[in-house]
Amino acid sequence: MGMRVSVDVARRHLLSRMALPGSGWTNTTALTSRIGLFAPRLRLDAPRDGSPFKTPFCTTSVVGNAGQMHAALLETVLWRLDGRPRRMNDGSLALRARMYDVQQDLSGSANSYSGEQIIKMLDDLKDASFALHDLKKPWGGVETNISGTFLSSWDIKEVKKKSPLRKKVVNEKKGQKVCINDGKQKVLIVVISDAFRKLLSQDSVRLCQCRLPIVRMRSSYAQALARWVMSQNPRKPPKGGWYSARTGIRERILATSVKERSLDTIIARVKADDPMLFRLCGIDVDASPKGDCRLRLMSLDERNAYVRQVYERFWGDPGSRDCGGLFLAESA
Repeated sequence: MGMRVSVDVARRHLLSRMALPGSGWTNTTALTSRIGLFAPRLRLDAPRDGSPFKTPFCTTSVVGNAGQMHAALLETVLWRLDGRPRRMNDGSLALRARMYDVQQDLSGSANSYSGEQIIKMLDDLKDASFALHDLKKPWGGVETNISGTFLSSWDIKEVKKKSPLRKKVVNEKKGQKVCINDGKQKVLIVVISDAFRKLLSQDSVRLCQCRLPIVRMRSSYAQALARWVMSQNPRKPPKGGWYSARTGIRERILATSVKERSLDTIIARVKADDPMLFRLCGIDVDASPKGDCRLRLMSLDERNAYVRQVYERFWGDPGSRDCGGLFLAESA
C-alpha cells in the first residue's frame, strides 16, 4: 500500500506550486471548453468516433482520445512555458517547458499522472484530430472551417544547464581546485499544430493565471464544469449571477440527451469535490439547491481575498513568500 497523503499536505503542495511565477503567456483553454474539444472524461473507454455535435459557436467533431486530462496537460505546458513560443515555417508553434515542472504540477493531483501517462497523453494529442464547421466570429475570424490535429509533434530532450550545486574537486599540483560541472535537465518540446494555434491565438479570453486547482479535482465533470465557467465573460453574467451546473452539463458540456438519473449522479460527484479548489480558481460554489449546484464567477478582489486567507492558514503572512502566480494584479 502506498502512503496516504493528508489533505493539508496536498493543499500545501498545491499552494506552493501556485506561488511559482508563470510564463505570462495565455494558458487558457476557454475557447476549447466552449466548443467541446475535450470530452468530460479523464480516461476515455474508447476513442471518439468523430460524431458531430452542435455548440453555440460551431459544429464540432473529434476523432481520437481527448479528455480533461489532456486539457490539463496543455494548460500546464502553457503555464510553465520556458521562453517565448517559436513560430515554425508551416505555421505551427513550438513550446518548451521543463519536464520537472510539468510532472510536479500534475503529480499532486487526485488522479495519477505518471511520466508514462504524460507520454501516452502526448501521443493521444498527436494522433487525435478535430474539425470545426461554421465558426462564428470572433473565433473563426476570416476562416469559418478549421480542421487538423492538436499536436504536430513532441519530443523530450536532455539539455545542459550550469548548476553551481554540482561541484567536483580536482587535485592539482598547487592544491585543490573547485570546478563547476554543467548539470542536465529534461525539456519537453511540444509543437502545436497550425489549426490548434489559430484557436489559442484568436481566443479573446486571455486568462494568464494558474489552473492547477482544476487538475486536483477528482471528478472529470467538475473539471469540465470549472473550465466552462471560467470561459464565460465576467462582464456578462447570467440572470441572478449564478450558473446552473445541471443546465451547463446538459446543454454545454455533454451537448447530448442524458437521463435525469445520470445527471443526478454527475451533480452528486461535483458537490463531493473540494469547494476550496473551485474558489482558488475564482469560482464560488453553492451546493444548497437540491439536485443542482450553482456556480458564480468571483470578482478579482474576492478571489484574492480568499487566496490570501487560505495562504495565511498554511504559511502565515503572504508577504513573507514569493506569490508570483498566486495573486492576480489585474482582471483578465
